[in-house]
Amino acid sequence: MAEKKGTAREDIAPATRTCFVMMPISDVDGYPVGHFSEVYNQLIHPAVEAAGYECILATSTSAAHMIQLEVVTRVATADLCICDLSTNNPNVLFEYGIRQAFDLPTVLIKDDRTRRIFDLNGFRDIEYDHTLRIAKTLSTREAITKAIAHTVDSAGDETQVFSLVKLMKLAKAALPAGEVSQSDARFTLIENKLDSLSSMLRREVAVRSDEARISVPREPDRLNFRNGYDARFRPEGLIVFSREGGTKEIYRDQPSLERSDFWKSLGVGARDKVSEKLIEYCPDFIPF
Repeated sequence: MAEKKGTAREDIAPATRTCFVMMPISDVDGYPVGHFSEVYNQLIHPAVEAAGYECILATSTSAAHMIQLEVVTRVATADLCICDLSTNNPNVLFEYGIRQAFDLPTVLIKDDRTRRIFDLNGFRDIEYDHTLRIAKTLSTREAITKAIAHTVDSAGDETQVFSLVKLMKLAKAALPAGEVSQSDARFTLIENKLDSLSSMLRREVAVRSDEARISVPREPDRLNFRNGYDARFRPEGLIVFSREGGTKEIYRDQPSLERSDFWKSLGVGARDKVSEKLIEYCPDFIPF
């Protein structure tokens, strides 16, 4: 009987290493239209491919409506990142900050028109000619390819510092344990955005409702409410009259006020108004 061979298959290609590019995408004042597309196509992409990586840019994703989630995921999980600091673009700096938190290999580049940011002066970057003249572009490509190899090879060397996390000896960020479903993450992001919008709408409705309920007071220390209550603010406390029931109540502390039907009938804006008046006109009122 023939001896069984190992289960490893030599014909299976190794997983492709990925390089995510953080750079300005839109046109920028002072630069020709499409300038940074040329930077990507003529400089970055060839240099990354020469180093043996798959080059990925945010605009290449098919999920354009979820580009924010896609970018953060790529920044946190790519084997390597190229960060173009040209123009000191806020989005790029934000993405680089996330990458630094994970203390993962990143190669910095920038054009010769952009001043170095003081906080990043301690980290080496590769400067390229903003005019993209062919001779200088070719030499910069080679420099980027070499920098990729050096950065990745040095990633495990504790003497090499590529992030503020390592420089300050902080604990680096970690991805959640186990497999994270992108569809679940996208659903959570949408759910959070909807919750935020819903909260904003509820606050707006409450404020508008309260504005409609409070009429102009006839006296500075009095409020008239269109829900059937009048409130007078005296040194000893808050006196509330019910026009419908003909009743009168006095509240000398916050807990008893909050238990009242009057307080429960008010929205956020009206409660804030009452609280302001209590501070101004009721020095003996106990706020707890």
